[in-house]
Amino acid sequence: MVSAADFPAHGELDRSGLMRIPLNAYVQAVASAAESLERPLALVGHSMGGFIIQKYPETADADLAILLASVPPKGASGMVKRMATRRPLDFLRTMTTSEATNSEERTHEYFFSPATPAPIVNEVHRRLQPESRRVLRDMMTALHSERVKTPVVVMGAAYDWLVAPASELLATVRAFHTTAQTLPGGHDMMLDFAWEQVSNAIDSALLRHMSPLSVGPIQSDVGAKRAARRGAEGEGIRKGAASAGNGSPAQPPLSNVLRQRQPAHSQVRLTGAPRVPVACLPPQPRLRRGLTGRPRQEAPGEAHQQTWRGWPGCHWQ
Repeated sequence: MVSAADFPAHGELDRSGLMRIPLNAYVQAVASAAESLERPLALVGHSMGGFIIQKYPETADADLAILLASVPPKGASGMVKRMATRRPLDFLRTMTTSEATNSEERTHEYFFSPATPAPIVNEVHRRLQPESRRVLRDMMTALHSERVKTPVVVMGAAYDWLVAPASELLATVRAFHTTAQTLPGGHDMMLDFAWEQVSNAIDSALLRHMSPLSVGPIQSDVGAKRAARRGAEGEGIRKGAASAGNGSPAQPPLSNVLRQRQPAHSQVRLTGAPRVPVACLPPQPRLRRGLTGRPRQEAPGEAHQQTWRGWPGCHWQ
């Protein structure tokens, strides 16, 4: 079962009072949704949603938390500094209006990779809405990661310079004593050109950290085959559950995955699992010589297709 929490004054709901809503109200929305779900419970959060599902396990339990290009547990101060330094006028406008961008070009720069098609960027830009100033202020305060007992999976995007660049991923993995997995794409990695790899990476994380008996309908066909190979003992248990005739359910309970609401086209079932890099940080731009013979820095989009395949020091699966 997949469930998405409705944050106050978001989506199609009444947006009155949005600017004064605190971060704890969003955390409570996640808690309310989690209470209605059966275990095991996996939390998936992107960006600010990742910060929220880091805070939720400080006082509650979950079986797994997956962070996608998340604000790090130390808070959003790094993001604010990067935005203020790179786009000072846009930063002032954002602080005034609580709108991240006011143009498709800026949305592309902030949230996507250079290779992202314009129609995708434009559709996402059309659906953007303001965010609570109070929440943005609350996110400047660091979380208590030492209180979190839930296993945490950290995923980042190679072209995310704003929210979760390599330095912020490193801070997050140190806080939760884990490793980072970096995938192609920009900050909105689940909507970018490599969204299938992101979806399969989530699938793989669920299979690694949760029992194959509990993995529900979000697993891919490839993931199902992996689960089937987990051993004859698990297969025997599944067969026993299916053949039970004493009123017990024919199928074991499905996993409950609570994740931040995304557009419907990003929540699809996959039939393939492209190879994805595991536990590595994004490649750095390379220096190339231009027509004048002077070194110039290679634009990130120039070699993104080649860089990931032959990237040394990156473990593939």
